[in-house]
Amino acid sequence: MERMDMMRRIQTIHTTYKLEPARFVGLLTVLEGTMSGLPDTARCHEDVLFELFARMMKGHELAIWLAGKLVRDSLDAIRDPGDPKLRTIVDAIGELDESPMDPLAIFKIYSNVNSSPPEDVPAVSAIAALREMMEEGRGPPGA
Repeated sequence: MERMDMMRRIQTIHTTYKLEPARFVGLLTVLEGTMSGLPDTARCHEDVLFELFARMMKGHELAIWLAGKLVRDSLDAIRDPGDPKLRTIVDAIGELDESPMDPLAIFKIYSNVNSSPPEDVPAVSAIAALREMMEEGRGPPGA
């Protein structure tokens, strides 16, 4: 069920950014390849990665949006300066090889900070499942 929810969130983002079907499938294909180079825990945040690339395709601002998402989804809940999540964020930013304004680098921080325990990481990528459905002509869930 969790994968279906992720697929629906990706479909909602697809609709929000008004991506044509061919661009939608193309983006899913590119992201499936991108996911293979990321830690498995990134599958818990495929909707964030999809929106990042949809924004990029549409020429929208990226780094500030993603940094804001990181703050809203991660930092807002931290009340204790000793919270290990805060240390994770600081360490991840300090270890960046790429420019801190590189959206994929910021996504890696987002994914790392909001990572789930290994047993909660979905075995199947929602992006891969959506791409397969679209290529087979079945359409996304709820379509």
